Amino acid sequence: MTGEGGERVTRRGRGRRLLAVVAGGAAGAPVETWTVLFTDQVGSTEMRVRVGEEAFDGIRGDLDARVAAALTAHGVVVTKPTGDGVMGGFTSTVAALRCAVAIQQAVEERNRTESDGVAGAESLALRIGISVGDAVIDNSDLQGTAVVEAARLCAAASGGTILCSEAVRVVSANRSGCSFGPVRPVQLKGLPGPVQVHEVSWAPLPYEPGEHQLAFRVLGPLEVVDGDRRVVIGGPKERLLLALLLARVNSVVSVDALMDAVWGDRPPRTAERTVHAYVARVRRTLEPRRPRGEPSTVLATVGRDARAASSAG
Repeated sequence: MTGEGGERVTRRGRGRRLLAVVAGGAAGAPVETWTVLFTDQVGSTEMRVRVGEEAFDGIRGDLDARVAAALTAHGVVVTKPTGDGVMGGFTSTVAALRCAVAIQQAVEERNRTESDGVAGAESLALRIGISVGDAVIDNSDLQGTAVVEAARLCAAASGGTILCSEAVRVVSANRSGCSFGPVRPVQLKGLPGPVQVHEVSWAPLPYEPGEHQLAFRVLGPLEVVDGDRRVVIGGPKERLLLALLLARVNSVVSVDALMDAVWGDRPPRTAERTVHAYVARVRRTLEPRRPRGEPSTVLATVGRDARAASSAG
């Protein structure tokens, strides 16, 4: 391979030159130990083509918000978008490991609970790489061997997995609560020599129906709160439907009665299907973490009809 100046560049020489460039950083910037995390959405281009720009932007915005929440909760110090993912710099290796697990759990929860429209038909996969080592801050950006190694580990991971270097496992000293798979050597692009790598194990978050503390105020305008959080219920038709179900709590309300309440004596031809869609939408709003297919503890479908459980009273 020939470089821009016409010189011959070997794989090992290219790796050394890359490390020299990134390890230098800004002139005079202090070299410190950082733990660096990279994420990358697998198959993003294909999904964008498949669902269209508008739907993809909505899906991606939701994913970015979930990742950002996990990064913030675990004390990320430096962040930078990377196109299909993000880079996060941590001063704590334990925090970085826990953050990576939290991100994968958030993506899995999204895939398990999302059911609306195009987004509900799309399953997301994120891969994550983590490294620890020397880096410097240059114009609010991290540069160094740890950054390069984390990016390459991310590229080597498959969807839904976390790869970390052996150094990450050693530095964390089992304080993260994470489990690690067997070590294996992996040749990472642009780096000289193989890196000893582990896959970090993680499990989905359990769903506890009792985590919701729903309260409904039906005197005057309908209000719904979950603990100290206000819950916004769709549009006027969804709110009307919920109010009717709450007025007859623990009783089955026929789909005909629901259609009559929403449209009177002039229901559209799709009224029954629309009512069921409204019930599903309200149910998802009230129980956002309930897995698809798991019975609702708030709004139950009884054949063609619906019922608000006593827990919704």
